[in-house]
Amino acid sequence: MNRISIVQNHLDGGKKSYVDSAYDFLSFDDLLTPAQISLRKSVREFMEREVAPHINEYVDKAEFPEFVLQPLRESGLVKKFVERPYGEGLDATSLALTIMEIARVDVSVMTMISSHLLLVVKTIELFGSDDQKQRFLGKLANLDMIGGWGLTEINVGSDASNLQTTVTK
Repeated sequence: MNRISIVQNHLDGGKKSYVDSAYDFLSFDDLLTPAQISLRKSVREFMEREVAPHINEYVDKAEFPEFVLQPLRESGLVKKFVERPYGEGLDATSLALTIMEIARVDVSVMTMISSHLLLVVKTIELFGSDDQKQRFLGKLANLDMIGGWGLTEINVGSDASNLQTTVTK
């Protein structure tokens, strides 16, 4: 089926949700391991099955798509990128492929996962104390806790080194 037929099929209510590239001009797959290709395919299938059919109603209402959390927990997808012993510690290329496939379906879910893994989890992995790693990484890996990143304030804009906000119990 050529690209025009796929698009027409989609517009006519066909089952094809996304238009795949007609040809890989850069031979991108030749740069990947079989495990990375398999991961990319499984993430694409997961996103098309679990997220794509439901995401538009959340976008339309400007609401956080909480429905994605349970399928993400069950899939273990986030855990794949948290370092051992809390996760599997997959490589950066696999993470980039995963982020690419998530973004292909929905950028808001990709932003949540990217912030969670790259800004929160990775910061704790690199700079956290052993106590912080023990307290947080397992929960973050399982999405029992969702990491967030505050980066703007009225008086400092996005200058992270001068943020004034603190948290107390």
